[in-house]
Amino acid sequence: MSTPIKEELWYGMRRETRTLVVVDVVESVRLMEANEADVIDRWRRFVNEVQTQVLPRHSGRLVKSLGDGLLLEFERVPSAVSAAIELQSRIAPYNLGRDGTTAMYLRIGAHEADVIIDDLDVYGAGVNLAARLATLAQAGEIIVSPRARDKLADDLDADIEDIGERYVKHIAEPVRAFRVRAPTMGTSATSRAPIEDLSSAIAVIPFAARQSTEDTAVLGEVIADEVICSLSRASELRVISRLSSSRVQHLSTDLDALRQQLRVAYLLTGAFQVSADKVRITLELSDTVTRTVVWAEAFSASLRALLAGEDPVIERIVSGTGHSIIACELHRVSSAAPQTLQGYSLLLGAIALMHRASATEFERSRTILEHLAERHGRVSQAYAWLAKWYVMRTVQGWSLDRAADGVQALALANRALDIAPDNSLALATRGHVQGFMHRDFDAAARSLRQAIDCNPSESLAWLYTGTLEAWKSNGTAAMEAASKALALSPLDPLRDHYYSHAGFAALTSGHYEQAIEWSLTSLKANRLHTPTHRTLVVANWLSGRQDKAREHAQELMRLEPSLTVKAYLERFPGGPSDYALMSAEALRAAGVPAGH
Repeated sequence: MSTPIKEELWYGMRRETRTLVVVDVVESVRLMEANEADVIDRWRRFVNEVQTQVLPRHSGRLVKSLGDGLLLEFERVPSAVSAAIELQSRIAPYNLGRDGTTAMYLRIGAHEADVIIDDLDVYGAGVNLAARLATLAQAGEIIVSPRARDKLADDLDADIEDIGERYVKHIAEPVRAFRVRAPTMGTSATSRAPIEDLSSAIAVIPFAARQSTEDTAVLGEVIADEVICSLSRASELRVISRLSSSRVQHLSTDLDALRQQLRVAYLLTGAFQVSADKVRITLELSDTVTRTVVWAEAFSASLRALLAGEDPVIERIVSGTGHSIIACELHRVSSAAPQTLQGYSLLLGAIALMHRASATEFERSRTILEHLAERHGRVSQAYAWLAKWYVMRTVQGWSLDRAADGVQALALANRALDIAPDNSLALATRGHVQGFMHRDFDAAARSLRQAIDCNPSESLAWLYTGTLEAWKSNGTAAMEAASKALALSPLDPLRDHYYSHAGFAALTSGHYEQAIEWSLTSLKANRLHTPTHRTLVVANWLSGRQDKAREHAQELMRLEPSLTVKAYLERFPGGPSDYALMSAEALRAAGVPAGH
């Protein structure tokens, strides 16, 4: 057995976490053979522009430049992706006056990894993976790894699309990959919480005014109040009250002092400046334990619209905050043993893994949740999410014994309620188990109503109510409840789950265009979720898009080869209703086998 080389012996080298970006010119050999001098001239001018203009703005470094590619490194994923997006736009002027056969197009791969670096190069397997991801990109595309995707806020840092698991050269297992583009929702112009508490604590400090007037002095408090109100809807987050966070507003901004005062894992701070009717808001989300900034962003908004509650900037702040917290905890769970982690890290990491729908990650989430339940036996959330895990295994078609999984899911939900009878998450989960796994719609309706009575902002209770109404063919009620759930969900990384359920509700109400739109939004975040593909098959077929329906049916069968129309009808909770029979016929016509 060989002895590993000690890193301290490598003079001038150090281990760091970096985001690696590999840039490749598409069909460079053909371009060189056609006009070598012209390609070299354009490429040298482009590389100079990258070095002098793009990299300084995004705090990046040119590691090496080849005749047909670049290796770049960045400290933060959002900066790397922002630079990659800019590179794709900056190559366009170098193709002016040229047709498609002589134009230079870029394909880019990005991956965050722990690597060895020195002043001249970057070393490690992460470099190879970034290069492999670049080979998955088409001309003009950027492909990133799951680890990089977890550091991005959808619609804020980039428009993100899950393209599923792909095989690449020299890597035995398929690689999950995500396509990123410029964001479409642009922005105009030493102790944690107690270990028994599985909610991640965050404090939102009233935003400071850079230039205050009597009319705008309280605007920072208004912004903080709205963010606190929205974040408080997530049962997985424990948001410090406005009165508590205001007490430390004028104290030192030292993270240690604030952590000790508020006992929080995360701190959201910011500042604003008003000019005429425009407000510019800058903010930072800090991890108080690692003492690092995990997300920073600037927003512009209309002052009038903001005060009237009509500007989406609050939603964007909440979305980015929720996403960044989930990404941090997922990274912790992926890089450390459960025994070394705090309870809320385990919970949020397990939830994120569960909703990715990759079989390996899905099984890992159960291991984490079971460890969590054993370690925190008197905390309701762990058992509630374990119950949800068994539901999702059946939904994905991975259950080997649906009846046994149904019994286990209900027992876990009841265990959660034995611990905390008024836990709205546990009540909502039990309602979903009763409806989907046991087909007891009356009991499900009672549990969901209890959840909403306990907490009218419990988004999962509204979401599952919409699904229950859809199973009962009450389309209008299904749409109303699903829309309410979407409005109440502040944890952006889980919204693909919400959009999948909402798409099903829209389908059963006959709103086929809305069903397609919501389902495609869900698939952008999670392309492996088979129920969403089923919704798309049926919605496209019933709206007259037979070719699209067949495409989605092929993808559905690739993901769930054992699916048959007979199996679909057997596990549909609403039984052989008119809707179920209509959907079954659409699935059969689009190419799903009938079964025996």
